[in-house]
Amino acid sequence: DYAELDATGKVTKTSTFVVDYEDGTLKGAWVPQDGYFRHFALVRIAPDWFAPGVYDNSVIYEVLRPDMTLEFTRVTGRPVSFVLRDGDDKVTAQATRRP
Repeated sequence: DYAELDATGKVTKTSTFVVDYEDGTLKGAWVPQDGYFRHFALVRIAPDWFAPGVYDNSVIYEVLRPDMTLEFTRVTGRPVSFVLRDGDDKVTAQATRRP
């Protein structure tokens, strides 16, 4: 469950965020699908930190670092949530894994 946040931390929009593994790459996608991101790579930039990698014809042409990073939190080794940070390191969204 994915929630976008305003400057005060209040939820402004909710959707579903799906993480999957395809062709040797960890990928993400919003449901409903975002027109720009679609099904994108999660490029590892640090332990449990990822940046979106946008595809065109099966080739990553843009990695949105530092503009957008996803920081995952694990509990007993399993990812259970993440926060989305902008280029100023401000949390702009949060997501929680469904049971």
